[in-house]
Amino acid sequence: MKIQTRILLLLSLGVVIPLLISHFFSYRVYARELHRHADTALIAQSRQTAEALNSRLAWMLETALMVLQSIPFENFTSEELPEALSIPHRQLTFANVVILLDAAGRAIVPPYRLTPDIAQAYPDRSVLDDAELQRFSRHIPLQLALSVPIAVGPVYYSEHGAPRIAMASSQELMSGDKWVVAVGVELDALCQMLGEFAQMNRMRLSLFNDKGQSICAPEAARSATVPEGLSAAHVDQVVAVERDGESLMAVVSDVPLTGWRVYGEIPSAHLFAKFDSVLQVLVLWVLVSFLLALAAGIVLSRGITAPIAALLTASRRVSEGDYSERIAIQSQDEIGELSTSFNRMTEEIQRWNSELQARVDRNTRELREAQEQIVHTQKLAAVGELGAGVAHEINNPLTAVLGNAQLALSMAGQDAALRPSLEDIVTNARRVAEVVDGLLRFSQKQWDESMEPLQPHILWGSVLALNEQRIEDAGVQVVWLRQEAVTISAARGHLQMAFSHLLDNALHSMGEGGKITLETAQVEGGAVMVSIADTGEGMSEAVRLRAMEPFFTTRSPGSGAAGMGLAMVYRVSVAHGARMLIHSKLGEGTRVTLYFPGVLKTSRQ
Repeated sequence: MKIQTRILLLLSLGVVIPLLISHFFSYRVYARELHRHADTALIAQSRQTAEALNSRLAWMLETALMVLQSIPFENFTSEELPEALSIPHRQLTFANVVILLDAAGRAIVPPYRLTPDIAQAYPDRSVLDDAELQRFSRHIPLQLALSVPIAVGPVYYSEHGAPRIAMASSQELMSGDKWVVAVGVELDALCQMLGEFAQMNRMRLSLFNDKGQSICAPEAARSATVPEGLSAAHVDQVVAVERDGESLMAVVSDVPLTGWRVYGEIPSAHLFAKFDSVLQVLVLWVLVSFLLALAAGIVLSRGITAPIAALLTASRRVSEGDYSERIAIQSQDEIGELSTSFNRMTEEIQRWNSELQARVDRNTRELREAQEQIVHTQKLAAVGELGAGVAHEINNPLTAVLGNAQLALSMAGQDAALRPSLEDIVTNARRVAEVVDGLLRFSQKQWDESMEPLQPHILWGSVLALNEQRIEDAGVQVVWLRQEAVTISAARGHLQMAFSHLLDNALHSMGEGGKITLETAQVEGGAVMVSIADTGEGMSEAVRLRAMEPFFTTRSPGSGAAGMGLAMVYRVSVAHGARMLIHSKLGEGTRVTLYFPGVLKTSRQ
């Protein structure tokens, strides 16, 4: 990015960012207060509506209970009961039918309902036909009415979609039986009250029953439920919802008497219209400030970029190898000082260039010598590896030859013809054994400490203690299956080094997490088994076959691994007379097992 661009950005952002920060916090405070006031108003309006509906329902229940309990239906004759049912019908202005039932739900007398000839006297009530009467009868809360003073049935709808409920109250007879008086109630007045509150508060209000059905909505929209996100846990809380791409602020309030809920919503745009205009003004001021800062930056940057451009041209020539380039000093400010420093720098570079070339030649020569030493070291390592292999391959048949020759010599007796040849075989076989033993000692580099009786689990304990922090950082679980009463003859330092290599390989193969299982046990035949198993990435068969080769490693070149870990473990195991086995599969982890000769326990009597 050019200097001029940086200056423009610095000046522009230096003005715009503080302005943005101040406007942002002002915006947040204003928005928080506006939301708080809006939430409070919405909750108050919704709660006021719910309380008004609850009060209306309470009045209807109290009125119905007072009227129904005040009429002693038991004292009327069967001929007088139909006329007696007209009394609550006249007194309860919200009732459209009255019916008297026994405890089994059978009608004692025909229900009282409006007939077409008298319907004109009750213009606010509906005429019920037989189908409507049956619909009313199915929704009477008969059993509930037998146990409470007055019961309210569920909301149901007439054939024309008008919402209705049934109220019922029981009367205990002298015989101990109970009658139930039920009245049908139209909820049109309740829905009209809800509409008036919605118009007054400029909100969309809906009334839902305990099943989530809309009570006052048209039949086509009656299946609508309270929107998702507004549950019982959100009563009297404002929640933002989305409906048909419109952002709404919604609230739910309970109608305690019936378990119904009032749901109110209002478009967010209506609440925050003025707030959006304030936001537009803030954005406009930020834009104007940015343009002013940009103009000031252009004027300021022109006085800086021209000298810098000359300096850039000179630096490019120097980078191409022309150290004779110099910059004319035209000012005494910081840029002038920079030009002076540049001229001095080119002179120093020109002087140091020749010295650097001499150092490069000397270092190249030293590097070549170091490479030759490395090649020599590699050759010695290869000879050592070859010596170990040759010794291993020669010792086994040589032992058989020497043993058989000695056996034949002992059986030859005084046979002068055969004995000199056998003695010659034994002598030369021993000479070969000495040569092989010397080669083997060379490949193994001898041991610098003596063997002693050791318990493997004690060495593992010291290795784990040294690597405790590393194991904890890697989040590795160590499972230890140890049999403590096992002893081997070993060189403590070399065996501890071998265990450290095994633990290091296991940790590296797993990365973070996983499990390492350590096990020490006495196996059949008196040998001591020491194993370490990990849940790492495992090895392919080709890698497993080369795992014990010196300098062979699968780690990245920059990891610092020399590839001598398992080779050293193998060398230590061989020196201790142990057998080393590697079991591994890709994705299933690796298990390395060492079988050591056990130390026989003897007792003195």
